[in-house]
Amino acid sequence: MTLCNVLYISYAVPAKYLRAVLPEFIRLATLDEDIALLSIVVLQSTKVHLSSLPFARFNYNQLNIRTYIIDPVTANSGVYFLQSGVTSRFISLVTRTVGIPWQRINLDVQVRPGGDNLRSYNAVGYWEGNCTITAIERTTPSRKPALFADMKSAVDYIVRPLIGFYRDHEHVGRFSIWHQDIMPQVWQLQQADIPVLGESGIIEDVAEPHSVFFLEHADFSIYMPPAFIKR
Repeated sequence: MTLCNVLYISYAVPAKYLRAVLPEFIRLATLDEDIALLSIVVLQSTKVHLSSLPFARFNYNQLNIRTYIIDPVTANSGVYFLQSGVTSRFISLVTRTVGIPWQRINLDVQVRPGGDNLRSYNAVGYWEGNCTITAIERTTPSRKPALFADMKSAVDYIVRPLIGFYRDHEHVGRFSIWHQDIMPQVWQLQQADIPVLGESGIIEDVAEPHSVFFLEHADFSIYMPPAFIKR
């Protein structure tokens, strides 16, 4: 499949808040002892196909809320999906049959040219309340994000993990990801109102995001069905 118009909005938050929502045997990745990252990822999935339906193609929009963990199998970095929503009723139903709790949501994503030839990002929809996410392309030179040695280290950490996890009742699912080499651009967040996240209180006291990355498009593969880990 090809992912388009991917926006990664990451917040540095107290690690204790994220540890509280992870299974006990999953180790949270931290940038120091007390800080971890929570990311909101908005994207358009295109040309999605299932191995059981090789000739069918699906397009849908998706919003993920995730954090970063240490894979208990390989000790490599991984992504833990706290919540995910998709606009396709069919994909939501299919993923639930293999234990992936993707909710169906409403979400429209538009990337438009703006003033001075700068693009703007607009995502509007409904997920337990009205959602609005807007961002704009930056004109100033990018500086390395805080808590990282350089930009590459930040991108590797936030964008490039190849193992994903999620929870479905008493089970934790683990799946592998492949993607082409990717290098996002640094953008600037203007607004992020996401009621489903606000209810958790995790970013309630965080004024600004740690980093905002934009990826125009990239080819991805997700290997299913997941392996289930029960502890």
